[in-house]
Amino acid sequence: MSDEIKRPNAGRPLTENNNSEEEMVFYYSRERRLAKAPQAVRDLYKETPPVKFSLLRPLISTKPKARMFVFILVISVISIITSIWYHAGDSAGGSLGGNTVSAAALRYEGTTVIVLKKKVQDKNSPYTGTVDIAVSPILKKGEAPDSLPVEPYRISFTQKEEEEYRFALPFEDEELLLYIQGGGDSLEFKLKTQ
Repeated sequence: MSDEIKRPNAGRPLTENNNSEEEMVFYYSRERRLAKAPQAVRDLYKETPPVKFSLLRPLISTKPKARMFVFILVISVISIITSIWYHAGDSAGGSLGGNTVSAAALRYEGTTVIVLKKKVQDKNSPYTGTVDIAVSPILKKGEAPDSLPVEPYRISFTQKEEEEYRFALPFEDEELLLYIQGGGDSLEFKLKTQ
C-alpha cells in the first residue's frame, strides 16, 4: 500500500459550484406568508414614509386618546367660563375724572368691608383730590327710604398710578349701593357682597 492519504471524495473537484439558481428550491416565500396573514401583520410590512413631527397627532392617534383629549378640552373651557362668570359679580366700577374705579364688598363678623381700587386711566389729567362716598343697602319692597342707613366716607385720590382704599360698614347686606362723587363727576353702582 501507499503511504499517501486520500480524500473520501477524491473523485470530485474541490471547487465544485452546487449553488446554481436553476437547481435552488425555495421553501419560504414572504409574499405567500403575508397573503395568509391578518391585515394587522400585513400593515406592519408596508413601507410608509417617516412621519413629520406633530404635537397634536400623538394626542388623538387612537379613539381613547382622542376622547380623553376632547374631555380635557371641554373641562378646561367649562372651568374658564365658570371662573369668568363667578368673578364677574365680585366687583363693579366705572370711570371717575380720568380714573378707573372698582369696588368689591366682603362680609366679615357682622360688618362689611369695602375695597375700593383706583387706577389712572387718562395719564394727561387724572382727577386728584377729595372723593365723597356714600354706601347704603339696596331698598327692598315694603321698606321706607328713610329707614335705610347711609354711611358717608371721604378719601383723597393722589398722583399714584394705582391706589387701594378699605373701609368697614357697620351693617351687613347682600347688595349695596355705592355713590361716588369727586371732581364734578359722579358714579353710582350696585355691589354684591361675598
